[in-house]
Amino acid sequence: MDNLNNWNEVSTGYYRYVIAAKVCYEILIDRWFHDTKINNAIASLFITGIWKGDEGSYFDRELLLEGQTVDECIAKAIEDNAENNK
Repeated sequence: MDNLNNWNEVSTGYYRYVIAAKVCYEILIDRWFHDTKINNAIASLFITGIWKGDEGSYFDRELLLEGQTVDECIAKAIEDNAENNK
């Protein structure tokens, strides 16, 4: 998870890292100037999944970080995963 090369690029600028069945982190690139490293691109981080609640199962996409670098998004994903998925 600590390297963007380990994330699956679903489409241009849209990366996923699966952590469980039907649960993943997503990085969506907002802006990347191609003459710079992609790790410096501005992006947003989400966690998405199929969850179970009182009213049944549902899909949810939660914004964890917005308008930060890819490196900062990856660091937040690592932090969030360590805190919530023991």
